Amino acid sequence: MVEEFDVHQHRLRTIQRVHAAEVNVHGIVFGGHLMSLADELPSLLARRLTGKEVATATFGRVNFWAPLHDDQDLILESVVTGVAGWVVETFTIIWGENMYDQTRTLGFSCFSLYVVLDRGFTWQEEPVLKGTTPLEKELLDGFADRQAVRLRWRNGK
Repeated sequence: MVEEFDVHQHRLRTIQRVHAAEVNVHGIVFGGHLMSLADELPSLLARRLTGKEVATATFGRVNFWAPLHDDQDLILESVVTGVAGWVVETFTIIWGENMYDQTRTLGFSCFSLYVVLDRGFTWQEEPVLKGTTPLEKELLDGFADRQAVRLRWRNGK
């Protein structure tokens, strides 16, 4: 029987404080810092799902929606959005939450693709991904199209 993997139950969330070294002179979080955070959390998802070490292969559809500031906590959420062979795709979103009144600002989102470093890796049975929320279901439904575009680019077409 094929294992069903509920991406909602396995999503990862964390809250990060903003430190002085992570902002520019205007108090805005560096984009490179957001990219680093958006790589670290979902790589844990990919490693936990596969049980193997993984490496970042691509970032896609990277969006800096609004500046995030030093008076905000950063709330990160990552979810698995697709698996194929030895790759795992994730989607990460980062909000800034005002530390005084808890209002949120959407600041960043992206897809990330991770590859299993063990080239002999194969799934016992590739998991069937299931979403709970409308967004998760939409992200899962779009995986095949995103993967097809990546493969066309990789193959030079």
